[in-house]
Amino acid sequence: MRTSRSPNSPARVAATVGYAGQITFDTSRLDGTPQKLLDVSRLAKLGWRAATSLEDGIRPISTR
Repeated sequence: MRTSRSPNSPARVAATVGYAGQITFDTSRLDGTPQKLLDVSRLAKLGWRAATSLEDGIRPISTR
């Protein structure tokens, strides 16, 4: 098992929703989610930037 160290990791989500437990991944099993990547480079060249951070997007739904 491993702990995620990605900048967009589950640790950021856990911190936002107040989860204090340990997060581990069983790398011997598939996660079942195909990788999906969105290339926003063309939008960025036009000046577009995301207006909502990951934390700000999660916070409202985590308090339901």
